[in-house]
Amino acid sequence: MPRRSLMRGGLAMGALAFLSGGLAKSLGAAPQGRAKGRPGPSLGFEPVLTSMADAIIVPDGYTAEILIPWGTPLFSNGPTWEKDASNTAAEQEQQVGMHHDGMHYFPLEPGPMGSQRGLLVLNHEYNDRTLFYPDGDAVMTLEKVNKALAAHGVTVIKIELLGGIWQPVDSLYNRRITGKTPMTFSGPVSADHEMLQSNNEPQGTLNNCAHGFTPWNTYLACEENWNGYFGTADPLDPYPAGGPLRRHRGRLRLPLAPLRSTV
Repeated sequence: MPRRSLMRGGLAMGALAFLSGGLAKSLGAAPQGRAKGRPGPSLGFEPVLTSMADAIIVPDGYTAEILIPWGTPLFSNGPTWEKDASNTAAEQEQQVGMHHDGMHYFPLEPGPMGSQRGLLVLNHEYNDRTLFYPDGDAVMTLEKVNKALAAHGVTVIKIELLGGIWQPVDSLYNRRITGKTPMTFSGPVSADHEMLQSNNEPQGTLNNCAHGFTPWNTYLACEENWNGYFGTADPLDPYPAGGPLRRHRGRLRLPLAPLRSTV
């Protein structure tokens, strides 16, 4: 089935499911499979108590382990993460990005082995400059901008269950897609669209928040707050009054000057 047809069908099925199931529940229809008023099945563990502790708290019988925090090298011989934030932009390009968000696990093998070996793909939404640079929130430099661009984007890294513990492992699949990775446009957003005309080659992806995945095992990285990365320092606004860029800038509320929070 063509992908676009499948997407259309998926939207239609989603609407049908809402009308036949979700809407019925909202109108008070009793759920099927158990008597009305009887509590549903237990989740199988005692819930944790609310806490203000600066710690990860899990139910009894469960454990939590850190897998690939910011700065983890993509390969075992890659640059190690420095606690004082002294890693360079070039080193950050070879490390896991900052502030993980949407992620998905793609098994590399069918059957039981797929639950022990696969690719973890995850988004990196933004940078915390107080942690990201040795001098914190100080004057920006080109090196700092390049490092920030290197920490945005997407990480693809192979992980395996070894000795009962999930661990990152070296693989030809391991890679980073950053704010400077060369890109191409295809599909409905063709490269000849009037809004994509530029003297520069397209590159990078920023503010990667939500994600999705498709039945044909591709990953969807969705950007947010991207409008904060565009603007002009020219108080006269160089866009022609009747031009498409001027119209879209007003519609999307793009700032006249670049925001301080941008990379």
